[in-house]
Amino acid sequence: MRIFILFAFAFFLSPSLSKTQSLLPERRSDWPSAGRQTPIPEYNTVLNILDFGGSGDSATLNEIPFQQAVGALQGHSGVIYFPAGKYLFHNPVHLRDSLIIRGEGANLTTFYFDLGSAQQNCIISRGVIEHDSNAILLTQSALRGDTLLYAETDFKPSDFVRLQFDDTDLIYSDWALGSAGQLFDVLAKEQDKIRVNHPLRLDCDWALHPRLRKIEPVDDAGLECLKIKRLDANVPIGSNILFEYSRRCWLVGVESEVCNFAHFTFDCSTHCEVYGCYAHDAFAYGGGGQAYRTCVRIHFKRQPRPE
Repeated sequence: MRIFILFAFAFFLSPSLSKTQSLLPERRSDWPSAGRQTPIPEYNTVLNILDFGGSGDSATLNEIPFQQAVGALQGHSGVIYFPAGKYLFHNPVHLRDSLIIRGEGANLTTFYFDLGSAQQNCIISRGVIEHDSNAILLTQSALRGDTLLYAETDFKPSDFVRLQFDDTDLIYSDWALGSAGQLFDVLAKEQDKIRVNHPLRLDCDWALHPRLRKIEPVDDAGLECLKIKRLDANVPIGSNILFEYSRRCWLVGVESEVCNFAHFTFDCSTHCEVYGCYAHDAFAYGGGGQAYRTCVRIHFKRQPRPE
């Protein structure tokens, strides 16, 4: 099964409701460019975690060997390879740009995470978004279908931005306020406007203070051919794998066993893919949000933020 993520918005309709509930035409969108638009890259440099003191004996901690292996890449693209074994972690593992964590197979390479009682995610790909106080206001309204946004900005081609606006008329739950918006890549800067890579999906009236926030994403990172098993229960917010402010990332051939909030979460991320994966079991079900397989969203207020 393959899941394509264009940007973090998801709607679900039950077949039983299809005759009584449907999206209005002005809220419907095409999804021709969901998922990665280019093949998953093959990075030439492959480093074996065992060469950096890693151990798959299920007892030795592997955080420091992993950090040393990533450091050995010196910021270049590469693969950290975990041969067959059981690898223990007591702290989260962080992905960065152009980094692949690859096992020998989901039936052979297992990561065990015991993070204690802290609200933490196990594997994290997390970019950074600038503060809303630094957002760039649009200088005029934008309409559904527009690919030109008028704003005085120094954005450059390939910059990743989020458009948001005051959404109290659209959102009815306090926890979701601020979730309306869209993610774009900047294609070109044209004097007092920018051209973006996807048509606007909703009208964006200037009275709603539409604004652009720049994101420094994690690009082109992935997990492949391994299994994750979580050992620490009762952590309601933490996910087994989190992609936040990430672009063109992927999960391939990953098994996730036992979660708290979700197995796989994508927050404010675009053009990501999940395929050939298997997620099952949770410590608890229901109760305000638990046991999700794949959670896709554009915004979620939380305090404190899991590391």
